[in-house]
Amino acid sequence: MEPHWTTIGIFWASVVLALITVKATIINWLIFRAQIDPQVIVYAKHDEARPSIMLLVIKNVGKGLARNVHFELSKPLPHRAFSIELKSVIEGT
Repeated sequence: MEPHWTTIGIFWASVVLALITVKATIINWLIFRAQIDPQVIVYAKHDEARPSIMLLVIKNVGKGLARNVHFELSKPLPHRAFSIELKSVIEGT
């Protein structure tokens, strides 16, 4: 006895719907992870009160908790950028 064409159609429709469900589940999981993952940014800005000081700001702009944050600088921080002598800083002149 041969299977009826409706049985074959229902089988393939079930396979397609199962694949669509798996794809939708993966997309939902990725969207959920994007909403709870931490997003850490690092940038430098100058201090308004002390123009010769550069502040290194590390900020978590994501909604998740950032743990064990590590970063590397692409270029070294300039330690003589503003021509401040160490002796004048120590003496306070």
